Amino acid sequence: MRDSWCKKKLGLADSDANLDKMIKDVCETMKGDSRKQRVTFYYLLAEKCGKVSDLA
Repeated sequence: MRDSWCKKKLGLADSDANLDKMIKDVCETMKGDSRKQRVTFYYLLAEKCGKVSDLA
């Protein structure tokens, strides 16, 4: 997740610890959702990084 999505797709150059924290924050956000979908997780992570506009 961190290398393939955050670093390659989103082009983030943050430290691994910082990226892991962002991933953990998104996991906490989705904790109550019983139907966890990958696309939602990716979107929330991109939104947290401010990279939603780069996805198109």
